[in-house]
Amino acid sequence: MLLLARSIDMALTDVEARTGKEAVTLGDMANSVAREVEKLSERIALRDNTVTETPAASASNVVPHPSARRVRGMPQTLELPAADLDAIEAAYRKAVAAGQFDISLQPIVSVTQGTAAGFEVFANLPLENGQRIDMRRPAGPTAPAQAAIFERILVTTALQAGRKRLGAASITMPLHVAISEAILADGKELSAVLDMLQFYPDLARSFVLSLPVDLLIPSNRREQALDLLARRSVRQAAEGWNENASTGPAIRIAGLSFMKIPANRLLDRERGRRKLAPASTIVDRLAADDLEIIATDVETDEDAVTLIDLGIDLMSGPRFGGPKRFKPDGGGRPGRLALI
Repeated sequence: MLLLARSIDMALTDVEARTGKEAVTLGDMANSVAREVEKLSERIALRDNTVTETPAASASNVVPHPSARRVRGMPQTLELPAADLDAIEAAYRKAVAAGQFDISLQPIVSVTQGTAAGFEVFANLPLENGQRIDMRRPAGPTAPAQAAIFERILVTTALQAGRKRLGAASITMPLHVAISEAILADGKELSAVLDMLQFYPDLARSFVLSLPVDLLIPSNRREQALDLLARRSVRQAAEGWNENASTGPAIRIAGLSFMKIPANRLLDRERGRRKLAPASTIVDRLAADDLEIIATDVETDEDAVTLIDLGIDLMSGPRFGGPKRFKPDGGGRPGRLALI
């Protein structure tokens, strides 16, 4: 495990050092992720061989590597005290009024493929004090109309980014964009997304719409909106695990391809509070439904290895990198995108 922690630290330090000095393309990030996952796989194989060939080490001789607790220097989404919630709200409202904003991307890693399998999309908003914040959804209660506009901007900005990427990369490394009931219930904003997909049908496979798992509970209006998106070949992901919403026919909404479940839930750390299905049951159930699991909020090497042993391939979280602000590279060849 010590060697595993060190190998990942070296790969992430290399990414961090270069992103601090120069723009890094999505290709560069994907290559770095590939190197990291390759080393991860090698260390897991070495661990398995060691377990079968040598006696288990005494627990008193095992000293956790600091990186197993938290990645040193890894960029995190800016966390502001409660007093600054007004600043966040002001930045959000300003972005909605302007109708545009920058985005940040966070990698989703595939262990078996040895590369990035996609990127979570965040709105990257400037605050009055000169700092910036990465936001997947509005931080607090907001008017549905404003939320729908915000989500439409997030989706269309991701689609525009997809237009600048190579076709194969867009499909194998889609951009995951968070939405809510707000845009599904807003005919005007949803139509703007559908119109763009009609005009650029090839973009449909370049992104995934990510929605809270509770939206899987049947609702005529919601189902109609999701069906319209599925007819445009848009894939969808559900976030979280609800024992009621995540079972039976409700889970088979049109276009659903991924289930994003927090690492703590998959590692059975939440079972003590109430009676919940074990993680192995969840994995088997979703495999039977041909849905891929993405483990989110993965923070340590130990968590990643345990998830791999559980059969989970796709992961995201602080251990694999935080959001990086994204902009098209003004120079260079077309399709080259930069993370800054």
